[in-house]
Amino acid sequence: MKNIGKETGLLFLSGGSALHDLAQFMAHENLPATHIITVFDDGRSTGKLRQYLEKTGDLREEAIAIGDIRNRLTALSRSQRTNKLSELFNKRFGETKPNELHKSYLKRLSNPDNEIFNPLEKTTATAIARSIELMSKYLGQNFNFQGASLGNLILYGRYIKDRDWLQTIEWAREILDVCGCVLPVTIQSRYLVAILENGQSIISQKDITHEFSLRYSPIKELYLCRSHRSSSLPASAAIFEPSLKAISKSKAIIYSWGSFYTSIISALLVDGVADAILESDAPKILLLNPIRDDETMKLKSINFITEINKYVKKKTGHHSVTHIITLQSSSDKSGLYLYTHDEKESLEKEGVKVLEIESPPIPDTFVFQELLKCLNTISREYT
Repeated sequence: MKNIGKETGLLFLSGGSALHDLAQFMAHENLPATHIITVFDDGRSTGKLRQYLEKTGDLREEAIAIGDIRNRLTALSRSQRTNKLSELFNKRFGETKPNELHKSYLKRLSNPDNEIFNPLEKTTATAIARSIELMSKYLGQNFNFQGASLGNLILYGRYIKDRDWLQTIEWAREILDVCGCVLPVTIQSRYLVAILENGQSIISQKDITHEFSLRYSPIKELYLCRSHRSSSLPASAAIFEPSLKAISKSKAIIYSWGSFYTSIISALLVDGVADAILESDAPKILLLNPIRDDETMKLKSINFITEINKYVKKKTGHHSVTHIITLQSSSDKSGLYLYTHDEKESLEKEGVKVLEIESPPIPDTFVFQELLKCLNTISREYT
């Protein structure tokens, strides 16, 4: 896996969207890092594709949510020549247009000589066209492409050829000229289940993220299961071996911004992730979300540390969080921000070093610059 640019040694555990702008900034600044992505999403076209693959064919065990990986790959694309490719990978079919129209479009894209591929190298156009052709044939005539992501279809089509997720992602990484490395936390198809304090159970990431009842009853337990059906029992998942190696070699492990339970805690449910984090001598840094979301309405800053410790199964002498970087506004009176300076003392009593960055609710370029300075300073202190 080659990288061009100054290697940062930073490793981000995250979902697909919350770190998008920071990833774009790092690509623009040519700062490669490793991004380990959770693959349990089941919303929109990703969920429809996963469920279809699980019912038909031989991909049911590998039907991971590839959409968040695609999202990160395109965010990290650093070359102007890949604009057309990023456009293709991010294209989404209309939900109201007839399905036959989408099928006809995919058939045209199965021809590498199609004019839409004109700006691309012939080998790249041929590989993409072949991936689309393979996936279209695999899905057959009954699949509904309305709302589908073309990039997801391309990646799955390439996987049908390779039968190796690492090889498939590396292929996409190369043609998109990606700054850094993107890996799935696992390559086993799993879904998320949340048990709330009031006893209610919620199955599927999309429902956990958008469930209104989370405002009134916090999440008590989160676990993985094999199916999105209501009778699903807990199931284990093994860490993807390249992700395990990446954690062990990293200079800093970062719990990223994003949906705390479905993007961060969910990664800790994968066998091997928590142990690898605890065994690493690298600093473990929590990027605390600047504002609250539905998953964490009732949590205070200290609760984020407590929850990570709980799922990492913190051992004596080991640290699951060494630093927390917070975004705050000294002039804010709205209560919009998750963190306030008054919480710093209680966090530091837990043995966690707190670094505060002044920021608007949505971080901007200045915040990204300050954040990366903090991360690099922390990582150097541990080397």
